[in-house]
Amino acid sequence: MTQAELRGLFTRSLARDEIYLANHSLGRPLDQTAADVQEALDAWYSNMDHAWALWGAERAAFGQRIGALLSFPGTVIPKASAGQGLRAVLNALGTKPVVVASTGEFDSLDFILKAYAAQDRAEVRWVRPTGVEGGVPKYEMEAYLEQIREGVDLVVLSAVYFATGQVLQGLPEVIRAAHAVGARVIVDTYHGAGVLPLEVSEADFVVGGCYKYLRGGPGACWLGVSPRSDGLRTLDTGWFAREEPMAFKRVEHADYAEGGRGWDEATPAILPLFQARAGLQLALKLGVPNVRDRMRPVLAALREKLPNAFQPADPEAWGQYVLVPHLRADEVCKWLRAERRIAVDARQGFIRFGPDFLTTEDEIEAAGTALSQSPL
Repeated sequence: MTQAELRGLFTRSLARDEIYLANHSLGRPLDQTAADVQEALDAWYSNMDHAWALWGAERAAFGQRIGALLSFPGTVIPKASAGQGLRAVLNALGTKPVVVASTGEFDSLDFILKAYAAQDRAEVRWVRPTGVEGGVPKYEMEAYLEQIREGVDLVVLSAVYFATGQVLQGLPEVIRAAHAVGARVIVDTYHGAGVLPLEVSEADFVVGGCYKYLRGGPGACWLGVSPRSDGLRTLDTGWFAREEPMAFKRVEHADYAEGGRGWDEATPAILPLFQARAGLQLALKLGVPNVRDRMRPVLAALREKLPNAFQPADPEAWGQYVLVPHLRADEVCKWLRAERRIAVDARQGFIRFGPDFLTTEDEIEAAGTALSQSPL
């Protein structure tokens, strides 16, 4: 698709009087998104309970699209959050699983792991950054391998770390090391899905969501369950996990569906799946490698224009935004938004500039000029 064709899909969000460089946080919605949500509502108005035919088909389509996007050979269950998926896995592993996770997980997973540990529901062994590049802390494969040994039940991995955009190098090797000691692996794909090729086909579970690069807004998340985890049963369940949920049979036991469908829960949220449709369709149409190709020159231009931007030795080892270290990062972000109408954010001492393929050269130039003129 040409740049003009792409921009024609986003006329409503592009009409804002703002330079939007927070696409690594909340992605721009397509114009089509409003019509897709309206389709789900129209079915309700027109068909009432018969709307479940359309709604159920969209749930299935959502799972198939995520599976295709990630090349994940398992069943994808829609969830309201990535954290919901993590809880389901934790609650399938026994009374007190031993978990290896990094201190760089996003809050949605980090908070849950800490809550489980605080209530003695899990033993969490934390992996800390052991490397550094240009002042940016880095997580290294070897630090995980030191923690992965007999007795570990679950390894939690971020394909891309949210605060810095670092891509975890050696992800397949870490997964294989975990499997060698009998541990299962859950990979958080939230911070790269749709813009970075991710090697997650060997993972036992994947979680993620459409809020960011897939342009689907909040609530459209997923848990992917590989066939190797079919034998597990989670307590985070509900009647949609039954073999025939609409049959309403009364049985003496919880009759889970076979395979990944047994990881479903109770009556699901429907509108987020329609909300996510247009963004997923666009990502699949463009193809993740093509999106990455489109973004390379944009990211390079931003790194060149932004004063003191982090310049990685290997840009392919970093994700979809540009870091600028600053002692007053939060204040600079507020100034850029208030005084120059440039939307960015800050995490852990870094300003994050997240362009997308709609970002123009003029916008990049304006961002660089504004940052150089900041009084902070």
